[in-house]
Amino acid sequence: MGSSGKGLGTFALLLAIGALGLGVYQIILLAPSSPEIPEVPKIYVAQCDYTVWLDENIIDYIPQLNITYNTKAEDSVLFEFSCQLVLDIVDTTTRIEIYFEIDGTPATSSKIYKVGYFSDNLQPIYDSAIMRHHISNSTVGSHTVQVLTYIDDDWSASYVRYNVLTVTVY
Repeated sequence: MGSSGKGLGTFALLLAIGALGLGVYQIILLAPSSPEIPEVPKIYVAQCDYTVWLDENIIDYIPQLNITYNTKAEDSVLFEFSCQLVLDIVDTTTRIEIYFEIDGTPATSSKIYKVGYFSDNLQPIYDSAIMRHHISNSTVGSHTVQVLTYIDDDWSASYVRYNVLTVTVY
């Protein structure tokens, strides 16, 4: 191999080393930072499909609608409840209230409030009900939500059924 072959070989070796160095530089130092992937909301669901008769003048829980969830700093939480409501009017009026209880405290700011008035046809009122409550910045830790019911009659054939409670933490 002549001196021009050695020079060409040296030049090719230096070129390969330079290309390798440039590749390593681009991969390690100039690699674009991957965008932060947002956390997927955590969704908790509880349901009670059987008929829940509303007890007279008693604040009571809907069985099986009890969710314990965890939050981090500045998490938002959305509570949703839906049901079919049957209001049997006993006297002149019958009132049903349904609301969330979060960590033992009633959240009466968002509640279902249904009043039925006595009429000649004596037919119960069938209705669907949906209620929502939102907390913008939840406190850190474990929390529990339940659904409370109240009816103002001493005797009634009022009930709720197809109850679904959903908690979304995001």
